[in-house]
Amino acid sequence: MRTKYFLSYIINCLIHSPQHRGMALSVTAAASSAYSQASVTHQYDVFISFRGEDTRNSFTSHLHSALRRNQIETFIDYRIQKGGAIWNELVEAIRDSNLFLVIFSENYASSRWCLRELVEIMECKKKNENVIVIPVFYRIQPTHVRKQTGTYHTAFDEHERSTDRKEVQQWRTALTEAANLSGFHCDHYRQEAELIDEIVEAIFSNLNNSCYRDELKSPFICNRNYTSVKSLLKFKSEKVLVIGIWGMPGIGKTTIATTLFHECSSEYEGHCFLAFSKNLEEKDIGIKSLSDKSLISIYSYNNEKYIKMHSLIKKMCWKIIHEESSKNCGQQTRLWNAEEVCNIFQRERDIHGVESMIVDMNEITIDPRIIIIALRKMPKLRLLALRGNINMDLEWNRMFVEDFQLPNDLRYIEWDKCPLNFVPSICWPQKLVQLSMRDSNTEKFWNTAQNLPSLEFIDLAHNKRLIECPNLAGATNLKSISLIGCESLQDVDSSIFSLPKIEELHVSYCTSLKRLCSDNCSPSLRGLWATGCSNLEEFSIPMMGDHSKIQLCLPSTALNEVPSTIMHLKNLDDFGFNISYSLEKLPLNCAQTILLMDPIKHEDNTCIILSRILPTPAFLSLKQLAFYKCKSLSELPDNIHLLQSLKVLALDGCHVIKSLPKSIKNLEQLIELWIANCEMLQYIPPLPPSIIYFVAVNCKSLETVSNLTSEPPRKHYTWFRFHNCTKLADHAYEAVLKDLESRIELVANNDGYLHNEANSGNIFFYYYLPSKENIINEWFPDYYSREASIIVEVPPDHKISSCLVGCILISQYQSFNLGDKKVIFGWECYLGKGCNEWEWITTSGNRALLTSYVPDDVIQLEMVSDHKVVWYDGERSNKITEAIKKRRKGTTCNTILKFEFYAHTEDNEEVVIKGCGIRWMHVHVNHERGISPDATHEGYESHDLELEDLESETVRKQRIGKRVHLHCGSKDYCDGEQRPKKRYKERILQE
Repeated sequence: MRTKYFLSYIINCLIHSPQHRGMALSVTAAASSAYSQASVTHQYDVFISFRGEDTRNSFTSHLHSALRRNQIETFIDYRIQKGGAIWNELVEAIRDSNLFLVIFSENYASSRWCLRELVEIMECKKKNENVIVIPVFYRIQPTHVRKQTGTYHTAFDEHERSTDRKEVQQWRTALTEAANLSGFHCDHYRQEAELIDEIVEAIFSNLNNSCYRDELKSPFICNRNYTSVKSLLKFKSEKVLVIGIWGMPGIGKTTIATTLFHECSSEYEGHCFLAFSKNLEEKDIGIKSLSDKSLISIYSYNNEKYIKMHSLIKKMCWKIIHEESSKNCGQQTRLWNAEEVCNIFQRERDIHGVESMIVDMNEITIDPRIIIIALRKMPKLRLLALRGNINMDLEWNRMFVEDFQLPNDLRYIEWDKCPLNFVPSICWPQKLVQLSMRDSNTEKFWNTAQNLPSLEFIDLAHNKRLIECPNLAGATNLKSISLIGCESLQDVDSSIFSLPKIEELHVSYCTSLKRLCSDNCSPSLRGLWATGCSNLEEFSIPMMGDHSKIQLCLPSTALNEVPSTIMHLKNLDDFGFNISYSLEKLPLNCAQTILLMDPIKHEDNTCIILSRILPTPAFLSLKQLAFYKCKSLSELPDNIHLLQSLKVLALDGCHVIKSLPKSIKNLEQLIELWIANCEMLQYIPPLPPSIIYFVAVNCKSLETVSNLTSEPPRKHYTWFRFHNCTKLADHAYEAVLKDLESRIELVANNDGYLHNEANSGNIFFYYYLPSKENIINEWFPDYYSREASIIVEVPPDHKISSCLVGCILISQYQSFNLGDKKVIFGWECYLGKGCNEWEWITTSGNRALLTSYVPDDVIQLEMVSDHKVVWYDGERSNKITEAIKKRRKGTTCNTILKFEFYAHTEDNEEVVIKGCGIRWMHVHVNHERGISPDATHEGYESHDLELEDLESETVRKQRIGKRVHLHCGSKDYCDGEQRPKKRYKERILQE
């Protein structure tokens, strides 16, 4: 397939003047709009029907992986146990699929389940002629399927004796009909990788046609206009080509483009069809449909869902909207370009029809008052966003207030950094849903309650001059209000707590706030955050039993004791407070999570206070405990081991703590340990066996790490991260490697693992830490490359195990901040087949936020050095082992493997890889019960395409067990022989 992308841009420019028509189109097709009827969107692109015992772990798994790599949404059922509920799921999946792959194998017909699937699939095809069914005859002759001969005859003999004859006849008919369809034949002499490529390409082609077939109302008949446009396409060009089709609406521009797309897009690895017309808003292009076409992505953060659109798609939409304005004599419904906004207002053009306006006021070259005062002339305005700074003196402010008026149709207002000292008591839009005025200069909003029945969200955060909270009694649908960082605010309007739908109140770091009081509290309240309100002395909110499962955070305040109005609450999701003796009074099961901070006024040494409150009911039943910015906390008390229900322990910004107590290893339920920004932390003792996740971020003094766990847990996954912990000593790295070896040893010996779990390879161990050159030398003594790929030669006499460890070296210099990005990383492994041909074996991949920590200030997470990721992927390692064993049969030639490493963000931003490596860990238990790595076995070679030198065999024998960079030049692998293309010199690279 071609590597560039085929993008079809349809721009319907409605120009009626004959002199503007580039061509007079007359297409014989009864379609004036390709999108006049929306096509059905299915959940799955492909449904695979197969016989598990024949192909589950071979052909079908390879085919499934290839489809996934090509972003083809595939339904495949690996479940062995079947039942009625599962059958209903399968029927639903079949009916929700576009295309069907039926893999006929030797024992397919012996499965009643497979035959029932096939009948359902063929029924779908009968009901809809656009349904595509592709048979794949895997090592079986099509005639055996078509006529039910051979093993199929044997299977049906059994079915005839045990199954209703009518159902058996349905099975026979379905087999015959399916076998008569055009498909693929895989015999013992054909390369499976080649066949899989052909199948994927055919699926691409058929999916293209099925996705867009409904766009044409009648068959397309080729004419000279179509031929003329097609002749302009230059498929061999490496440049981006844009072709514009101009003409009146309804004459077939979209029809020609749609047909060309169908014919050509299957030749490209990626393609996207975007159509825009005057009826765009009337079309069924819901969020799911847009997401299915990869035009948008949907992600969640803090229980909220967000939609993200690619910048290119956004720019294209803007361009379409801009060009559509030409048909309305320049009148636009949406304004966003600052230069254009200035031109419109300077020339006093009609703005009556404007529905949305997003303007960066820093780029405005006219008096900003002109724009703001003109809002009254936009009755249809629904979205207003004024961004950037506007300088305004006091006189200007007074004059402006008299002329200020907002359109009543507004739903969304964003005016961060608003310069107004006072927002007048105008009639605010009753349809307003969201109001954001962060970082503004406003001291006071309206005097009396406003009728805002639609308002759901109001964000006034960091209004440092705000002295009075707006009266929100009329906002009966309000769900969330943010007053974070309003430093001058002394009180919060009590009516907020009585609002029937209020869910969240954020007043953290309102340093002048003295009281939070109300006679009522709505049962809808789910969270109240008042962290860092250093003058908050009174809290009197009557919370009832309805307020279990809420988040209540009152740490770092002037409250000396836990308020009596909340002392009785149980089962809170989160509770935050100062380190205080009053916490002893909290009831059993008070909260799932407790967050502690330094008190404003210290009663006693914080460590002493902790040692008293930890053995109390609320803490003994606690699941998660966090210490945040406890700058006076010099150590954790030894009796922390009493918290036998604790699963998560976190420390952030506890600067003076130098070590953790040794008793921490006795926390038998502890799964996660998070340590961030503890600048003086130097030592981490052995951790409890239950630990699965360990994270240390920006612990700049950390040097010593004892054995990560006193005894590794029998868990199938583990994550250890050391981000920016650049002072780690060599013995700390040794502890990490020992931990990895111990875990692999347990897997290899099935020690404590379920038999099927260990053997299926469903194991993943992951370590992320700063890079040290000498450590890389020791960990990867032979298989290391300064590139992102490596070729390895495996001699036939070597003992191969499934314990393959991979490594990538990530550069500290990236074009973006890795701190808040999830990274997708891994390797793809290929088997050398001869003559420079490679067969894909498997792909190891994982998605992770490398730091696993999102602070208030993401800048903290910028990498201060290169970091390496080391991981063991049991399932993929096993697949490589099986491939090597299979390759060895019948040949004495060395097996050649190629590993291609990759890393990129979820947004497809490439992560710079400075090196990669692999290490075989031979599963051999020696007298010390350690694991002996196979990496130093004589006969191994590692190859790199850039360096020319290879060390001599004599020197190699002298250096067994020590790290030597081995790099190779390009080699031909043909018919089992290895023929160097060029002569090599001998060189030993320094360790």
